[in-house]
Amino acid sequence: MKYSFFISVILISLVSCSPSAYQVIKTAPTKENSASADLTFSNDDITIKFDFWSEGGWGGFEIHNDSESNLILNLDTTFLVVNGSLNAFFDNSSYAVSKSSGTSNSGVAAINDKLNPNYARSKGLSSSARGKVATAATASFSSGVAITQKEPSKVVLPPGYGSKFYESDILDRSLQFCDLQRNPYARIPKGRTLSKTFTEADSPVYFDFVINYSLGKRTEQLLFSFYAEEVANYKSSDIFVYVREDPCGKPLVEPKKEFKNPDQRSFYNKFQTR
Repeated sequence: MKYSFFISVILISLVSCSPSAYQVIKTAPTKENSASADLTFSNDDITIKFDFWSEGGWGGFEIHNDSESNLILNLDTTFLVVNGSLNAFFDNSSYAVSKSSGTSNSGVAAINDKLNPNYARSKGLSSSARGKVATAATASFSSGVAITQKEPSKVVLPPGYGSKFYESDILDRSLQFCDLQRNPYARIPKGRTLSKTFTEADSPVYFDFVINYSLGKRTEQLLFSFYAEEVANYKSSDIFVYVREDPCGKPLVEPKKEFKNPDQRSFYNKFQTR
């Protein structure tokens, strides 16, 4: 019995000491995608920008009203589709906000930032995060009145204004293949590789953004399709660099870890090697 206990402790220790690795998924637009090389699309009405670089992939977009009239983004007909799974930017949810002190509002903002650090809207949340934020925010209210707000199905962008909209991660797990070396710290055996490329025809990940907006009496629907072009596993040292000076050249008290080459076409997932 004691022997089994000590073996379990040793195994747990080995797993907990396993170094972290990072899988980077590089995406590419499909042939029909009208976005430019820097993942930007523009017409007479709008400018749309994509930047996927985040853990799990930032499943959202930035939209700017380039017209001279109010533009309505129809969230109830705007979707993120990942491998055929539909994620609506509007799901008729409600979430709690405080009408009292700034402390409560700051708490909601802090929770928002932790759940979606790249999310720019001040009141909206992804459908996956709304329940968590509502629960946490309501529990943190010690005084004042907590009110419930309905998620808007449509958002008005005045001329010259823009905003970011987020729905969910693109893919929140690492992928595994028989010929893809899982552990980048270990020796690479014959027949395996640390990176694997795909074509549009055989890619394991496809995702689309369906964006619907109205301008005056006219409604437009745009489709932007992407696929995983490369999957690669990296050591932590391949991904990060330690910055020891601030932008003005002054030494930092503690080195700051930053990504070496963040790429808007790519995203990453952290995993433990075994």
